[in-house]
Amino acid sequence: MNDSRIDTETHRITQICLSLSFCFTLLHIIFILYFKHIRQLYGLWIIIHCLFYSLSYLMMLITCSLSTMHIMHRIFGYLTDYCILTTMTMNLKSLIVIVYSLMNQQQIINSWFKNNIYLNNIKILCYIIEHIIVISLPIISIVLSILLFDTYKYISVDHEEFAEISCNLLPNHEHFYVFFPIIFILLLLQCICIIIITKYFIKQYQTTDNHYNLIDTLWKTTNINTRYWITIKFTITHSFVWFIAFLALLQASIALWHVFTLLYSLQAIYIIVNCTFTRPILDLLYQWREEMIDYYKHEHNLYIINHIINPNQQNDTKRSRNRNISIDT
Repeated sequence: MNDSRIDTETHRITQICLSLSFCFTLLHIIFILYFKHIRQLYGLWIIIHCLFYSLSYLMMLITCSLSTMHIMHRIFGYLTDYCILTTMTMNLKSLIVIVYSLMNQQQIINSWFKNNIYLNNIKILCYIIEHIIVISLPIISIVLSILLFDTYKYISVDHEEFAEISCNLLPNHEHFYVFFPIIFILLLLQCICIIIITKYFIKQYQTTDNHYNLIDTLWKTTNINTRYWITIKFTITHSFVWFIAFLALLQASIALWHVFTLLYSLQAIYIIVNCTFTRPILDLLYQWREEMIDYYKHEHNLYIINHIINPNQQNDTKRSRNRNISIDT
């Protein structure tokens, strides 16, 4: 661990992985923002998730280039932690929105529930509390880390040496007692939401009640299906990547750190490739292509019609252009 050559090589590998990851996530965001239909397909929370996901790579790359004792390393370290936690909360929020959509559809099916004001008020209250917690949790965790823990108080001497290569993920008490527990809680809540959504569809396929066709219709005629699979991919990859990161910090293992940085970069590549080359996205791209072809055909037809209807105007324009050229010469 004391070999500076190993630290230099590890830094170089980490920076290469993070640079590639940032480039891929940035391309993904540009791709999403450029196409209006794809923005609508992803929804607000997944777009915010992708934005903070890309920022977390950039912030971590910056912290890798700074000394651990530099004040800017500490500032960018907190910003990186905030971006990572916000990424997790936005993915959770996207799943919660899907759960609420299915619950509202179930409420329509069970007409007696619609008239129960008490249960409706509980549902609204839970929605408000959930919204506040999801938005404020990353800020609260960073504030707790600043107030309660010393950034440079490491678990052991080995962990202190490991901090030289671990970018913002310093193996200190704030990461072991605040950062990682919150990440795993958020991932657990995401898994619970996935289980709830799955139960809805298991119940739907097991019942012969025609009312459950409303849920099936909601699933097939809206963007919920695509958003559900995108969030599942994020949940699975986040769980695997951050479990490896936790083990790397816990054991102060350079080998596991290399595995983490490699998986962290592969996650970005996997997400952009897997989310882009899916049937709904390809259908939207094909639709966009057809719309652009129709648009240019329409513009071309208007130009031809205008040329046929106003031939004199075209000739006058040519004469005035030729006159101007002769005057200039």
